Amino acid sequence: MKRRFLSVFLMLSLTLTSAATLTGCSGLSAKKEDETEKEEETLMVVEVTSPASGDIEVEGEFSGNLEFADEISVFPKLSGEVTQANFEEGDFVTEGALLFAIDDEVYRISAETAQAAYDVAKAGMDKQVGSLQMTRDNAVNSVLTAQEGVEKVQASCDLYSEQYSLLQSQMRDLEEKKDDLEDDKESAKKKYKKAKKALSEAKSSGASESELATLRTNVNTLKSAISSIESGIDTVESSQKQLESSIASTGFTKDTNIYNLNQAVRGVDLAQESLQYHDAVTAPTTIASADASLRQAKAGIKNANLQLSYTQVTAPVSGYIKEKNVDEHDIASPGNAAYVITGDDTIKAVFEVPEATLKMIELGQKVSVDRNGEMFDGVVTELGSTPAESGLFEVKAAITDPEKKLASGTSVKVTTRTTHVEEVLSVPVDCVYYSGGESFVYAVDDGGIVRKVLVTTGLYDKDSIEIKDGLSSDMSVVTTWSSKLRDGLKVNVSGGPVSSVLDQYDHDTVADIGSLKIEEGELTVGAGSYLPE
Repeated sequence: MKRRFLSVFLMLSLTLTSAATLTGCSGLSAKKEDETEKEEETLMVVEVTSPASGDIEVEGEFSGNLEFADEISVFPKLSGEVTQANFEEGDFVTEGALLFAIDDEVYRISAETAQAAYDVAKAGMDKQVGSLQMTRDNAVNSVLTAQEGVEKVQASCDLYSEQYSLLQSQMRDLEEKKDDLEDDKESAKKKYKKAKKALSEAKSSGASESELATLRTNVNTLKSAISSIESGIDTVESSQKQLESSIASTGFTKDTNIYNLNQAVRGVDLAQESLQYHDAVTAPTTIASADASLRQAKAGIKNANLQLSYTQVTAPVSGYIKEKNVDEHDIASPGNAAYVITGDDTIKAVFEVPEATLKMIELGQKVSVDRNGEMFDGVVTELGSTPAESGLFEVKAAITDPEKKLASGTSVKVTTRTTHVEEVLSVPVDCVYYSGGESFVYAVDDGGIVRKVLVTTGLYDKDSIEIKDGLSSDMSVVTTWSSKLRDGLKVNVSGGPVSSVLDQYDHDTVADIGSLKIEEGELTVGAGSYLPE
């Protein structure tokens, strides 16, 4: 539409010379397009990934010693009334058997509340996406309506421009006609003057009556011709006055239409800007915010279910019940051993950790023991409450050794989780670059342009690193390392165009949902729900 709008003004103002210049520019434009196509063929190809949501765990390695596990104390992780106690002293229990249960009503309600919060967040996200779709549909309709308005005003501009040109042409014709009549009048006046002079001379010379009659007739004929020409001039001038009025009226209408066309084109621009802002900012930001709320609600479910699972206390190892310190209706607490289990198949690994690490280790946490390259599994059964002479705290883990391959006094390497974060955004650790005290990644925008994005990092393991700030789940982070990567570089993405912000959502939750994709650098939103799977 803008090209048509410009063509109106070019038609009214450009000369043939400037038209020739435009023809030359067209050739240069075609040459630039060819050069652009050649450049695109040689663009760097990169691979990308979207930040993932999940847990990151970091493990620590410690030197330890093996001791026979004469007894293993079982501590609950929660306080509460005991509703079930299944074994008595002397009974044999197998690993994983339910020793006792704690009243779970409060924790079950918490789990149900967390699930309800998730359902609300999920429904809210569905509603927000539906609202986004409605807003976008309205924006698209506004663009289409504005474009239709431009077409109508353009047609009116073309019509009145043609009429104005036609009226001006008619005015030029009248002016030429008037000029011709003025010339004819002047010529007739000269002839009339000569005819009168001839008549006067004939009278003086005594010409015959017949000769005088002929001269009088010629004089009268010329006088009549002059009157006729003057009448024609009056008629032309009258037509000119009427035409001037029509030209003024048509010119005003033409100028009004040009102004309206300007406004209509501006309306298209504003409608398109609104649509682009919705696609590039409003929709991704809203979805990212809703997604964050959903992930937070999901983490709440996970935590509530974890707390609920602590109400069921199971045997960490197989063995015999040496002590039973809880019965139904007793109050169990994390500081008091509820059961003590002994067993011939169990040996314990003893290792020391700093106080900060001790706070991150939990009873029942899994450990692995490496004895000369052979691996054994176990669980943490005791956490020291006072530091040893070394200033470190002692941790004990029960190691299952049914084939009795381990011997007391053996030095081993113990590996266990020392810290972790849950439901965080992360990217592959190799994606993060460091320079001048800043950490950053390279991301690819919808137009295939590389952007340097500063990030705040957190916990990391050998594969992934936590991103605390700077990225959202819809961004496309470059995973391909290259010394040529830089901000503003245009690249090709391996495997096709960069996926859009909502491609990661489940489109099957609502029937007849259109996909949301980036096409030719524009984000298009389909109707329906885009909830994470």
